[in-house]
Amino acid sequence: MESVRSPFRRLVVPLVAALVAATMVGGCSGNKVVGRGPAAVVNGEEISQATVTELLDAQKRYYESLDDPAAAERLAEFMGPSGNSFAMAEAARSLESWINFTIARQHLKASKRPVTDEDLAAARSEIEGQLQGQEIPIESVDKALLDFTVESAATTTALRALISEQVAKDNQDKLEGRIKALFDELAPQRPLCLNIIVSETEADARAALARVEAGEDFGAVAAEVSADPQTAEANGYAGCASPEQASQAFGGDFTDVEVGDTFGPSQQNEVFVVVEVGSTTGPTIEQMRPELERQVTAIDDQEVTTRLAKLVTDAKVTVDPRYGTWNPDTGTVDPPEAPTPASTTTSTTAAVEAIDPTAAGGGTSASN
Repeated sequence: MESVRSPFRRLVVPLVAALVAATMVGGCSGNKVVGRGPAAVVNGEEISQATVTELLDAQKRYYESLDDPAAAERLAEFMGPSGNSFAMAEAARSLESWINFTIARQHLKASKRPVTDEDLAAARSEIEGQLQGQEIPIESVDKALLDFTVESAATTTALRALISEQVAKDNQDKLEGRIKALFDELAPQRPLCLNIIVSETEADARAALARVEAGEDFGAVAAEVSADPQTAEANGYAGCASPEQASQAFGGDFTDVEVGDTFGPSQQNEVFVVVEVGSTTGPTIEQMRPELERQVTAIDDQEVTTRLAKLVTDAKVTVDPRYGTWNPDTGTVDPPEAPTPASTTTSTTAAVEAIDPTAAGGGTSASN
């Protein structure tokens, strides 16, 4: 199944990467400044120019606080040609992060699922751990940037948990049927079920094989002497495969085999393996159940991602054209490819290379 691009990816990027790549901004200010239109409108809720400005400034302060040539170089790329402007691409990224955060927060509110103190504490602990792991002093990170990163991460985690709960509820009465359908699809592709004994030396492997050839039960010998704990605990059961897959894994010709046939010992990396054909009719559903449950979980995770993406594509978003155009399919703001004045009074900083969010702006570009 083709994966769906996560619409909230910028909210779950670890803070360290977000600070370095400048893909995470945010804030709590909703103040509206007279004479300026919103940077964006999301389902009727305005994201003010001041909000974007405050958190672009937070990123700027973070770069300025670092005594590092790389940070100075990054700051130069982050800023526009004038002291009061930011690079267009950075402003667009900041706004799209805010848009995605707003969509997530709105859905949680509509679902009456609050972001709890526990959610925030868990997010802060994880982010601070990432900072410590990268040897970045927490006190060096701008507080506004850190606080919003924590809020964003907590909101995203809460939203994904909510959607996961909804998917699980929708599928709770279908689990056994889904497992059975997967089993019916996969089991015929794996007719040979194999048992193995793993030994650290060839001599030990041959000694184990001799015991089996003398009449001892393969599973009992595997449980006693196999050096692989997982298969030893399962009496040597290693799984099921097609004849081609078995030949690739262990060597030999598994085309016309019978139950009880043995192969090896063959050397696999640094160990020696003896193989027994345990079945030629494929696995039972119980033998495959752990794998089938993992596959069902993966399918459900994909459904969660798809539903998250739909929240973005269904959102009604308009964007100040100085920042670019909202792309609902990717959850991004695509910067303009050519200078796009917002009005006849907009300064030249509204060109594609840089944007001054403090300048008076015109209308918004619409999507959906």
